[in-house]
Amino acid sequence: MYKVDEERDTLQEAEEVLSDILSNGPVEASEAKKQAKIKNVSKRTLERAKANLGVISCKLGGPGTPWLWEPPKEMNKPAGARINKGGE
Repeated sequence: MYKVDEERDTLQEAEEVLSDILSNGPVEASEAKKQAKIKNVSKRTLERAKANLGVISCKLGGPGTPWLWEPPKEMNKPAGARINKGGE
């Protein structure tokens, strides 16, 4: 039972981290992954959190353009929110 609780807590923490990363709107996927790694969220747990939250992946443009992760509609800020590139 302890391991199940620990996994649930880890996933919940990852969901909170990802929600925080996306709190200002869409973020480049590579930046979201980098920020999550800094917070000690594993790649697999981040993918599970992304699926649980309903985060949307989209690519604007053709080859060579970055993937963006968008918060689900209920998390979105009002129109005109800027894309957060993490200071890049």
